[in-house]
Amino acid sequence: MKKLPFPLLLLCLPLVLSCQVAFNTTLLYQYDDPANPVRGGDVVYNDVWGYATPSGKEYAILGGVNNIWVFDVTDTDNVVLIGTDVVANQTYWRDFKTYRHYLYAVSEGGSGLRVYDLDSLAVGKLHLVSASTADFTSAHNIFIDEAQARLYVAGANGSSGASTGLIVYNLATDSQARNPSSPVKVNFAALPASNTAACEVPSNGFYVHDLYVTNNIAYCSHGYSGFYIWDFTNPASPTCLGSQRTGGYNHSSWRSEDGQYIYYAEELGQGRPIGILDISNLSDINPVSSFKMPLLEPTYANNTPHNPFVRGNFLYVSYYEDGLQVFDVADPMNVTRVAYYDTEPANTTYSGTTANWGCYPFLPSGNVLVSDTHNGLFVVQLNLSVFPVELVGFSARAAGKTVQLSWATLSETNNAFFTVERSTNGRDFLPLLQVPGSGNSQQQQDYRALDPKPLPGKNYYRLKQTDFDGQHAYSAIEVVDFVGEAVRVFPTLVTGTAPVQLYLPTAYGSGGRVEVVNVQGQVVFAQALAGEWQVDLQLPPLPNGMYFLKFQYEQTRQVERLLLLR
Repeated sequence: MKKLPFPLLLLCLPLVLSCQVAFNTTLLYQYDDPANPVRGGDVVYNDVWGYATPSGKEYAILGGVNNIWVFDVTDTDNVVLIGTDVVANQTYWRDFKTYRHYLYAVSEGGSGLRVYDLDSLAVGKLHLVSASTADFTSAHNIFIDEAQARLYVAGANGSSGASTGLIVYNLATDSQARNPSSPVKVNFAALPASNTAACEVPSNGFYVHDLYVTNNIAYCSHGYSGFYIWDFTNPASPTCLGSQRTGGYNHSSWRSEDGQYIYYAEELGQGRPIGILDISNLSDINPVSSFKMPLLEPTYANNTPHNPFVRGNFLYVSYYEDGLQVFDVADPMNVTRVAYYDTEPANTTYSGTTANWGCYPFLPSGNVLVSDTHNGLFVVQLNLSVFPVELVGFSARAAGKTVQLSWATLSETNNAFFTVERSTNGRDFLPLLQVPGSGNSQQQQDYRALDPKPLPGKNYYRLKQTDFDGQHAYSAIEVVDFVGEAVRVFPTLVTGTAPVQLYLPTAYGSGGRVEVVNVQGQVVFAQALAGEWQVDLQLPPLPNGMYFLKFQYEQTRQVERLLLLR
């Protein structure tokens, strides 16, 4: 493990090519271990994802040829490798997504669907809950529609012929002792084999390479077949809503937060630009613009994008041999590059699809996680002064059944109003309420707002500040894990004698009951609840193994798994 304190701007050696390693970025941390396994001569690492807890902890999830690593990157001066899962099957590619406190992982190496309980990170472990190859062994990508608690698997193999469609799993908790740790297959969604009114079936078929899904609408990259939008409200019979042939190999895409645009990357042919589609009218999807800004131009221009992500007005792209690239896309007709960090500065030409594989720009701190196939994990800070007010102390805190939001400004210039926006996944934000600004001010201004009805689970909040001329910018994100109508159990991996803590919604009164049941169905512990919002369950000495914690209050029932490893 190594930490490299790079300055803001570095220069490549003049005898190679004149190029800057970084612009408007600072490297906070890097991990690379030469002892890690190598595949194909030079590939050591692959994808990266992130996870943040309500308490403010931030984690980086990094894939390797044989390994999955999780790092605590909350304090970038003291990064800690928390856990490693060594997977027997070697692979070039892994993909990760998180839902609640679970991590889901697939690969093209035959390891199926792996599920990890990230609550175990609090006790210094990465706990594998399950590893299933029942439906597939190999898959290229996954995506989680958090609003609908569904996991989609793309590019899978298996007897169902899943490579020509999507496998859909339910992650919702139910009364049958199933929860996000036990994904339930809903359907294999075979995409239509005949033309519809909205979409023509391409000659190359409907293989899905990558996808973005929200509220049952899937935005799919179909390789050389182009880009398609599908309605999966009924997974057994998905409906095509619109499509666009994009010319190259449509590799991956991401939707703008307002739902109006799609940004897509084409991996082949080499040197294809990032494309932007206007999807405001699904019956008439239109290309808006395209762009590319190679670091090695004018000598070389065929740089290749891999994966795009949108946060606010910025598009973050893992750009293979050009590293992390950040673009301001507030005006899709006039895209500008505002930052970059080259993870492969020794590269002097564009010759392939290695180097910067993935990036994750959704941590509440604003730090960006970046992976490089040769050089490992990077934690990068963006140095962009884009907020037109001097903002201090934006916070979101649970208060009973509500969430209180507060912030202050030390100065304001041309500030019309603030919009508090809320999200359930940290990516898709909707306006919640609006607070007038103070126009022009050189004195501290204090603001308060209230979310009277937080959603169950994690609520992500941010400020959108809007000028009188319509220009806007976003603050950092605050997270509140509001229990809502769900009961929260911690830890679910029990390794010592400390009590298991039960967090209850404030709406629940006395009369509730909790039981712990073993796999034979025998009740081994029971406790009546007296209306407290936090209950300590001191379990008796029990054999190690799997148990089910069952909560009941009036008509409400919830089941969570407990794993005892004392």
